[in-house]
Amino acid sequence: MKRLFLLLFVSSLLSSCLPRTEQLRVEPKVDIIPLVFSLQPEATIIESFDPPGAGSQLDLKLGILIKNPNSFAINLRKLNYQLALAGTRIETNELEPNYYIRAYGEVPISIQVKASVEGKSKLIKAIARAFTGVNIDFSLDGQTVFESLTHEFKSSPETLVSGKIAVRNEVLLPLMSVNTVETSIYLLRADAPVIKVNIWAQNPGEVGYFIYGQEVNLNLDGEILMSQDIALNALPANQVTNIEIFFYPDMDYVSESLKEKINAALAGTDMAFSLTGDILIDVLGIDTYRAADGWNVYGTVSKSSSSP
Repeated sequence: MKRLFLLLFVSSLLSSCLPRTEQLRVEPKVDIIPLVFSLQPEATIIESFDPPGAGSQLDLKLGILIKNPNSFAINLRKLNYQLALAGTRIETNELEPNYYIRAYGEVPISIQVKASVEGKSKLIKAIARAFTGVNIDFSLDGQTVFESLTHEFKSSPETLVSGKIAVRNEVLLPLMSVNTVETSIYLLRADAPVIKVNIWAQNPGEVGYFIYGQEVNLNLDGEILMSQDIALNALPANQVTNIEIFFYPDMDYVSESLKEKINAALAGTDMAFSLTGDILIDVLGIDTYRAADGWNVYGTVSKSSSSP
């Protein structure tokens, strides 16, 4: 018995002295910090706006700075976002920028948005008010997918950045010129002449609007023939609109000198004329601008072969 106990004791002692073959595994733990988005106000702007009736188009640019707050470099693979302007969602999109951002580094991105404002009355009014100095609230919601050398991370949906957006340009006055080819005089009936004035109206700015006129004068060789209002016409941003204006002078109330000029024009003689009067510019009824003597255009009119 003593011998058996001694053998067991020696065996236990030897086994405790043998080296262990099992290795301890320690998984590295890293706290992943979501990317930080901040607004670049100088690069965030409404670039152009055409209200309904003039195109219903909105173009804007968002300037955003993305910071990587982690202690390791990442690659920004995807950015899913929803953009809301004045509380109205205008775009949902997914970008795949594949931007490399070093540890604690940052990178600027620019998001270009082209959207229709058709039917979005709240948004349309907010944009129109921006041209009176009231900037528009916006928010960019979404989530990001980015990766390190060994892991991929997907953030939870959240508001990435919010703030206010302004307009880039103010309303610019139209440039007016007479289209002499389409301007003519003709008889509707024997005692009823019609003077058709065709005008090219160019909007040189990035803001679409409507123009009209009140008591615009038609002058023949410096003498006022008649005055009338000019109906509303849409001028989209950075485009040329063709405006036709018809004058129907009552020959019973026209001076003899003007009758002679009208009859000469009907016979084929060029007759000098001008339009004078203020242009009224309307941005969706939110603000109205008056361009003094804006209808101040000059040209000549005569009976053309295409006239009735």
